[in-house]
Amino acid sequence: MQNDPTVRPNAALLKDKFVLGGGAPPLAWQVVTDRVFGGSSQGGFDAATGIFSGHVAQPGGFVAIRAPLSRELGDIEGFAGLAARVRSDGGKYTLSVKPVSSFKDDLYQSFLVVGTKQWIEVELGFADMLLTGSGGGVREAQRALDAGPLTHVVLSCGGINAAPGPFALQLDWLKWIRGATKRKPRDADVEDDE
Repeated sequence: MQNDPTVRPNAALLKDKFVLGGGAPPLAWQVVTDRVFGGSSQGGFDAATGIFSGHVAQPGGFVAIRAPLSRELGDIEGFAGLAARVRSDGGKYTLSVKPVSSFKDDLYQSFLVVGTKQWIEVELGFADMLLTGSGGGVREAQRALDAGPLTHVVLSCGGINAAPGPFALQLDWLKWIRGATKRKPRDADVEDDE
């Protein structure tokens, strides 16, 4: 009897990895606001409900939540992106990851505009993320996010082009996924700003 030459992938390698929800250990979310630069925005994250909310006080102001990742959760080897189940007030948010890097303030960002109060699932490919500096704009020289470990996941509202006012986004779960593509919003998901 011949051996079967078919390689069967390890089932554990094909699974998504939950970072928030789905049985993942709780993350230690930290709130960061523009108060570090003399601003007056405020906000917070309720881990029990997954609600990130607050008030951006002035143009250019921001509120962010960030969570450090364990070595295991930060290992993205074999993963192509992230997925999240969210609903929001229709505001503009950024979902970012911070890698281990020789550049201390490297941050890879994706924009998240959810124009519906209904739950939707979004996928964001790591290859589609923009390299920025923490608190800064898009870097002129872009480098791909490599498979090295991530140290933090960050969700923020506000920034350079954001209008002041209240905000609220609810996050049900977040996970690293295989074979991600950047989500193209459907017309029903994005409200017209005009």
